[in-house]
Amino acid sequence: MAQDTIARGQSPTVSVIMAAYNHARYIGEAIASVLSQSWRDLELIVVDDGSTDDTRQVVAGFGDAVRYIHQHNQGQGGARNTGIAHARGEFISFLDDDDLWLPHCAETAMNALRPHPEVGAFYAACQVIDSNGNRLPQVMSRVVPPEQMYDALVEGGWFPPLVVTVRKSVLEDVGPLDPALRGTDDWELWLRVASSHCFKGASTVVGHYRMHGGGLSANTEHMLADKKRAIAKHFGPEEGDFATWPDIRRRAYGSAYRMAGLAHMEIRNTSEGQARLRQAFQLLPELARRIDVFYELACGFQPRGFRGDFGSLNLEESEALVFDTLRFIFDSPETCGPLTSLRNSAWANAYLALGMLAYGSGQMRECRSYLVNAFRMDPGIRTDSRLASRYFKSFAGKRILRTVRLLEKTGGTGRRGGRDARLTS
Repeated sequence: MAQDTIARGQSPTVSVIMAAYNHARYIGEAIASVLSQSWRDLELIVVDDGSTDDTRQVVAGFGDAVRYIHQHNQGQGGARNTGIAHARGEFISFLDDDDLWLPHCAETAMNALRPHPEVGAFYAACQVIDSNGNRLPQVMSRVVPPEQMYDALVEGGWFPPLVVTVRKSVLEDVGPLDPALRGTDDWELWLRVASSHCFKGASTVVGHYRMHGGGLSANTEHMLADKKRAIAKHFGPEEGDFATWPDIRRRAYGSAYRMAGLAHMEIRNTSEGQARLRQAFQLLPELARRIDVFYELACGFQPRGFRGDFGSLNLEESEALVFDTLRFIFDSPETCGPLTSLRNSAWANAYLALGMLAYGSGQMRECRSYLVNAFRMDPGIRTDSRLASRYFKSFAGKRILRTVRLLEKTGGTGRRGGRDARLTS
């Protein structure tokens, strides 16, 4: 039975819920980051979910500044639900016991929520740190218009709980976290929130997300299985002929396999990653037309916390990974249906993604080569109003554009009057 060991005071505006389990090494720093907030009208509730290390002793060192609750292990979702049930604030924020808030985190959320009663939940951005607290290059920052938030979340989450603040009334409306989910309980809750309430984002960095060897998120296959349980709850089971599924179900399962594939690549489980990506493409053939899919794949071997960092990019290795994976997907006898007709689109978008990375890392000759190859694979890509035209214009310069126009006039052969259209640096 949960026991609250701290006396009650006046009701705060914000209740911060910290689910804790065997992170005595980190939890003191996490607590201190909450207690040093510029927004002072808050309470911190630590729910110790059956820790067997020194978590209790570390928390006790902060005295009455922390409300401490101990319970038998119920999982992260169960611990968060306990904290929410004991919360007295109008707004609920989350911080895991190994992550950190920056001093302006709560104030940023209050500035977004208090003047705007129509906004039910708010999220921001965070910097990735390693186990020792060193900042890594990766920043988790993406802002989606509120009216597109639910649709974007169908394909997965992109922010950890530490950047989220929700009105308690919204949580009472959508219901508690699902304690049966052990790893995707937060994402499943965000889906419910976004389906019926305004969920607004900002690019302000408000905290540090710690990447280390522990934690459920490090177990790729566990996370995939857990996410599939959440998807089945919202969109239906993974059974029957997927060609007859509603689009939203295909997107959800296909995106889950894509994210699992990328997670395998991150730890260099290449064969497992390619197998999961083939499942993703088979379920969701339109992935072949998305440059972001290939950009993320090209960054697949970068270490945790370094994804997208140009300084640590090995372009040759990225190219090999991308095209080995494409051959694995498209040359497989298991590949069938609409996907088979998208081979050229896939290769073209892969070349475009590599061109972006080459440009970002200052490798201009390689950039020009990738962009010309993209056009050779799919001549229509230069005039794609959604994306590619501006990439050609911004990356290439006059020489590449002249060559591209020649390729367009000659049907992609690059020959006019017996001469090849070739690029030089």
